[in-house]
Amino acid sequence: MALSNAERQRRYRQRRKNAHSGEGYQRINTWISTSAFIALQRLAAYKGVSSGRC
Repeated sequence: MALSNAERQRRYRQRRKNAHSGEGYQRINTWISTSAFIALQRLAAYKGVSSGRC
């Protein structure tokens, strides 16, 4: 039986909480200024990770 989109998303979010040896990630869903966004992109590039992980 195929999973619904909502069920797949719920399972994905649950896995992300426990990713990387128990460190996990925190989900932030908000608006930020363009300058803050650019700063996060530069930080991610500096660290060599995606902007979602810096």
